[in-house]
Amino acid sequence: MKPLHRTWLEIDGAVLRRNLAALRRQAGPGPRLIGSVKANAYGHGLLPVARELRAAGIEALAVSDLDELAALRAARIDGPVLVLGAALPGEFREIVRLGGWPSLSTYAEARALDAAARQLGVVAEAHFKVDTGMGRLGLPPAAAIAELQRTLRLRHVRIGALFSHFARADDDAAFTARQLAAFHAARAWFPQLPWHFANSAGIFGAPGAVAGSAWVRPGLALYGLPPRPADRRKLSPVLTWKARIVLLRAAAKGETVSYGATYRLPRAQRLATLAVGYGDGYPRALSNRAEVLIGGRRCPVRGRVTMDQIVVDVSRVPAVKIGQEAVLLGQQGKEEITADALARLAGTISYEIVTRLAESPLRLPRLCRNFRTAP
Repeated sequence: MKPLHRTWLEIDGAVLRRNLAALRRQAGPGPRLIGSVKANAYGHGLLPVARELRAAGIEALAVSDLDELAALRAARIDGPVLVLGAALPGEFREIVRLGGWPSLSTYAEARALDAAARQLGVVAEAHFKVDTGMGRLGLPPAAAIAELQRTLRLRHVRIGALFSHFARADDDAAFTARQLAAFHAARAWFPQLPWHFANSAGIFGAPGAVAGSAWVRPGLALYGLPPRPADRRKLSPVLTWKARIVLLRAAAKGETVSYGATYRLPRAQRLATLAVGYGDGYPRALSNRAEVLIGGRRCPVRGRVTMDQIVVDVSRVPAVKIGQEAVLLGQQGKEEITADALARLAGTISYEIVTRLAESPLRLPRLCRNFRTAP
């Protein structure tokens, strides 16, 4: 008999493909798609997700750094890959060798890339970033224009696109409009260059970042996590997180649960211990706050989340048994627990809920369902 998983993720390839199709419809016929698979594909599994997206026809992928690019190439995943993070000194040569598109913010970076490409006997493609309000990478428009003018004179670097990144496309239309205006003013200096700006929130909420662009860059939305509440009806979550009941016990009124004795039973309850904890990525901030789904019913977490286990109240679940599945994130019956809901309880955002999921297949295996490609 095959051993049961104690806690695991189920990743649905059919849902991933549907989200990709929905994003294509939203973006329209012009832009091509750069799908962000950084941070282990937002916790969903870098290699299976990247392979499935490429097989489904996505034109390019985006990663954070050289290590993620190298992992894609080692798995023989082809096609353009935009490296969104800044390259460390000495990394340009390997990025170029692996066929990645580095992101440039300065002429100094461009010169380093030019030297690496010259050594390899190629012309390297890169995308040049303008900071329009994010304050992270790129330079403000006036400085970026000057740096890019010098960069365009380099013989072994080809700028494939000019781009920027939204800071508040999910919640501030006025700030977003100012970013767009600053970007379009800067790119007017380089009418020959393709450009891109729209992330997931921009695809849905900033038409000025989509129309006329060469690319759009969906990330969160690919995985069915809506960038804004209004976008939820167009997307479906790709990931379900489950765990099993490993112990059931009757607990008397007045007993306490877990470290710190932060929960004292106000009445007798039936408690279930689940084999999952913050070591798997379930936030400790959900202690005494979250719920899980068992038998289609909501069961509150009692006491503190520990490294390997949580305790939940199953008093209202009929015929509950050891080994039964609990859903921590996802749908069971008519009930659903979303990443946004967990994020609100934990005082964070849905991005962190999914990207912090343990990468180790020993700790938290990812089971790929309905994939057309081999996981």
